[in-house]
Amino acid sequence: MPFGYSRNWFVGSLFILALIAVAARSVAAEQSPSGEMPQTAPVESAEQGVQEGAKTESTPSHPTSTTVEEEECGSFCGMPLCSPPGRFWLRADALVWWTNGTRLPALATSNSSGNPPILGQPGTQVVFGNETYLNDGRGGVRMTLGGWLDRCHRWGIEADWFTIAGHSFDYTNFSNGNPATGRPFFNMQTNQESAEIVAQGTISGSVNVNGGDSFDSAGFLLRYNLCCGGGCGSCSGEGDVCNLDDCCGLCLNYCRADLLIGYRNYRYRDGLTIHESLDDRTPGFDRHFEIQDNFRTRNEFNGAEIGLNTELRRGRWSLNILTKMALGSNRQITDINGSTAISNIDGSGTPLFFPVGIYAVNPNSGTYQKDTFVMIPQLGLELGYQVTCRTRAYIGYNLLYWGNVLRAGDQIDQNIDPRNWANVPPQTAAQALPFPQYPDRCSAFWAQGINLGLEVRF
Repeated sequence: MPFGYSRNWFVGSLFILALIAVAARSVAAEQSPSGEMPQTAPVESAEQGVQEGAKTESTPSHPTSTTVEEEECGSFCGMPLCSPPGRFWLRADALVWWTNGTRLPALATSNSSGNPPILGQPGTQVVFGNETYLNDGRGGVRMTLGGWLDRCHRWGIEADWFTIAGHSFDYTNFSNGNPATGRPFFNMQTNQESAEIVAQGTISGSVNVNGGDSFDSAGFLLRYNLCCGGGCGSCSGEGDVCNLDDCCGLCLNYCRADLLIGYRNYRYRDGLTIHESLDDRTPGFDRHFEIQDNFRTRNEFNGAEIGLNTELRRGRWSLNILTKMALGSNRQITDINGSTAISNIDGSGTPLFFPVGIYAVNPNSGTYQKDTFVMIPQLGLELGYQVTCRTRAYIGYNLLYWGNVLRAGDQIDQNIDPRNWANVPPQTAAQALPFPQYPDRCSAFWAQGINLGLEVRF
């Protein structure tokens, strides 16, 4: 695990522990408003006790501290009216989410009319790219664990984690020379559209494009009840009368709003690899080429999160509305590298290796890093049904928007000077223009979908 990632989680954990300490202190203050230690009752002699026995028996007893707390909490059958039973809760969700995907430029072209596979030439068509990928639905899982810090269910804490299954694509095109296959680019040396030939005439080969992405998150939240109101339901048919049979909370009607404050981590990563393998059987040449371009991006958010969770309960049914906003630092890292290996087709001789590809060459290869401030809003809706006293099933919808992320496909610059490629004479390479360059392009990312879950309280 990178040091920066561990440090951010450590700082976030300290932040949550500090909030817990504040909450515990506030709870203690609520239970002892005066902040004074209880006074020790004077010791009475046995004779005084006997003499005042009758008086004590005839004097009405005062409410105990437990009775006072129940009145303050608005309790029924020993539990708060504005909360379901149980001090702790565990939630497990199955997710089906969609993302907006990533749009890739034209990465492979084909031409069967005898012309080179150059964009704009008669008969040239794009066989991969110029489309949006990674936007299909995918599964995921979310786990939540929480608990109340006081018996009135005013202060609580919870931790959650979710991950969306990684999604990928894989494309391969092979040609023995007809149709012609190429990788398009704009030639900065000649100032016109061009293509690196993968297959045409005496050249045969294949091009493979594969990529994928992943998205996950984790966080800690402190929960504080801002307001609540409600009472007993009418499961028993007695209107608002509370029966002891309703003590499990199946018949409670209430509305409560909780403030959420905590720490949030989001991670979005994606990658793109373009690999080509070709044989050039031009008489007197007979060379085999293995060329690869790699683009990798990582986006990691660490920051504070604030939100509001509103719950409306009517008997067994409940409706939750969640709004949250995360604010903090977004660390963005891009890795670009390429490679070319040239050898004789018959395997003789010593292969030559070069740390450049076609789209990844010296001017744009390397690791790039930056930190930006972002805000990530989230909306959640949830409809639940109380199956048993301590078990609730629910279905929900979530929408999350991340307005500034790096995508691997966006970092491809197709403005290229071929003199930056492999096996170019040094005197020619010295005249090459600094293209392609690192574009540092960002785009928006959103994820939305439904969740089916089960909640257990204990």
